[in-house]
Amino acid sequence: MFTGVAAASPSTWFPDFLQYMKGHDIRTDSVYLSLGDREEKTRNPVMATVGDCIREGYELLRCGWIRTILEWNPGNHFQNARVRTAKGFAWVMKNNAELGKNKK
Repeated sequence: MFTGVAAASPSTWFPDFLQYMKGHDIRTDSVYLSLGDREEKTRNPVMATVGDCIREGYELLRCGWIRTILEWNPGNHFQNARVRTAKGFAWVMKNNAELGKNKK
């Protein structure tokens, strides 16, 4: 079990990814999602579904009472990857600290 997930530009467009999410419990308290605002603007029809897929995945997490956020960043999959990943880790750590305070 993980204490949190930081997913910067996750490949939610993979076939059956959302079906897997729907059929399995998320075993964490916090999930950070981010996507570049140009990632869904590709000519590849399968990869172009990434925006719709991440929106649906975000809603699944919210409906499952998982503390989550979806941030849109300027650019594509490869822009500012280090910064976006660091933002994700920072968000998870901050939320885990807040969850720890609330459980006491």
